[in-house]
This record gives sequence, C-alpha cells and structure tokens, in this order.
Amino acid sequence: MNAPGRRVPHIGILSWTKLTVEGAFCREVFQPFLSLAAQGKMTYQLLCPDDPGDTPNDPFPPLERVKAAGFDAIATVSIWKETYIGELHKLGKPLVTLDNRSHGWPADSVTFGSRQAFRQIAQILKDTGHRDVLFISQFRPDRNSKPGIENFIEDDTSLDRRTALQEACAELDMEVWPLLPIHIGTEIRRKQVSKRLPALIENMGHPPSAISGHDSGVLVSALDALKDLKLNVPRDLSLISVGTIQDEANPPAKLPMDTLLFSWRQLGLEGLRLLWDRLSGKVPADGPPRHVELTGRYVQAGTVADRRAPRA
Repeated sequence: MNAPGRRVPHIGILSWTKLTVEGAFCREVFQPFLSLAAQGKMTYQLLCPDDPGDTPNDPFPPLERVKAAGFDAIATVSIWKETYIGELHKLGKPLVTLDNRSHGWPADSVTFGSRQAFRQIAQILKDTGHRDVLFISQFRPDRNSKPGIENFIEDDTSLDRRTALQEACAELDMEVWPLLPIHIGTEIRRKQVSKRLPALIENMGHPPSAISGHDSGVLVSALDALKDLKLNVPRDLSLISVGTIQDEANPPAKLPMDTLLFSWRQLGLEGLRLLWDRLSGKVPADGPPRHVELTGRYVQAGTVADRRAPRA
C-alpha cells in the first residue's frame, strides 16, 4: 500500500492503437499496468496516434504531447524508431520499450527472444534429421516509396528472424532455401503462397524437408498450397515457427503446428518490473539500460517428423 498522502506514480503508456478489441496485442501487453492502476498503486495516461489532432499516418504519439503530460515514467510498445526513443530518453524519466529490437538503445527493454527461438528451431530440425529448410518471410509497404508507386521491403522482424535461422543453419551444415516473400494480409498471403510455393518447389526439384517462417500465422497460409501439391505434414515435410498467446496461464487447447510460444502478458509484466525498479529506487534512475529477452516455450503439435535414418 502507498503511504497516506503520498502521490502514486503517473505512467505514460505510448501505443500505436487504443487498448480495445482491435488493439488486443497492446491491451494484453499493458494489462499488468492497468491492473496496478486498478489497485490504486499508479495512474496512467494512454497516448496513441489515433487521437484527434495527431499527424495522419504517424505511427507514434507526438513528442510535444508526451512532454506536456508530465509523466513520472514512460512505457512504449512496438515503437521502432531509434531517434524517437532517444528524444523520450532526454526527458530524464524512467523508460521501458516493449517488443522492440532495441539492443544499444538508451532505455530498459523487453523483447520476445525470437532470434534465439529461430536458432532453437534450427537445432530442433537438425536433431530430428532435417537436411534443409524454407523460410517464408513477410514483406510490408515501403514508407519511402515515391507517390503512386508501392514498393515492398522485408519486414524488420522477418529479416531479424530469417538472419538468425540462416546463421544457425550455416553452423549446423543445413541448407536454407531461397527466400519465399509474401505480403502482409491474410487473404493476399494465402494467394501468394498458393502461387509461389509450387513454383519454388518445381524449380528446386523437390520439396524442402521443413518450412519455417515469420510466425505460425504466416505458415498457416501455406497449408492450402501443401494440400494442392498433395504434400502431407509431417510425412512429406515439417512445419515449425514461433507464435504468441495472450496469457501463459491460459494456453490454447491446440496449436496448428509445432511452435516456440511467447506470452503477450509476460512482455508487459517484465516491462512493469523494470520500470518499477527505477521508480522505487531499487535500481538507480540514471543507471545503465537493462535488456530482458523472453524465452519461448516449445509446444509440440505433431508437425515435425523424426527424419533420422533408423539405426542398424
């Protein structure tokens, strides 16, 4: 409990969307903050670019509004612009970034350990006798495209995960197939995979022994194409990737494929812990930034086959 008359911390929550059903990821990440506020141990204000008066298509809350709010500490989710984080750091308040590739940034941070997860995926495939793997990568519109021309570039997270898989496969003497790119959006990626996967397999002359990709949602898009090709999972090839759930305490009854699973809420819990350490004086407010990389839990769903040759 707070001492009588003592003011509780006022926390700024910076998100790309409001904490509604549509913004389920952000809502679940910040649920630990909201729970603490409900207990009267903190207050908070949500700032997001959807608020009236913000610059259209700007994915971050305007810095002027952040500075004017007088926060005691700030938590951000999926804000990837290093210069923006740098400006927040100049405010001199405890700062934590969530779900960012933020090594070296001047702020505490919590990320899904997806690079380590894809190294683990490579090891799982190697240990079960797989010789090669195809990575399905997610591409997004390039914000720097010229007017009237829409170019697509590889999503930063996809690039990071693919690189980790390639590095691990190189160390394990496994082949990584040519990249299969698809665009963001459930329907368009289903159509693209259905068209591009058969063409790639025909060009290579055989199917890969395993397919991985940006996340399990992306790989679900490949299931129809595999059925059309009369390829059975896991008899003909294996599927494995990473995925997220809202709360580790309530996992889904069944997953569509073998998955390295991360919890949205755990991201927020670790972020709140880092922030509270600063606010309580447990960790010096001006101490060096700390980084927490969450570990995924391997959940098997029967989509990775054991392809090791039987012992004589």
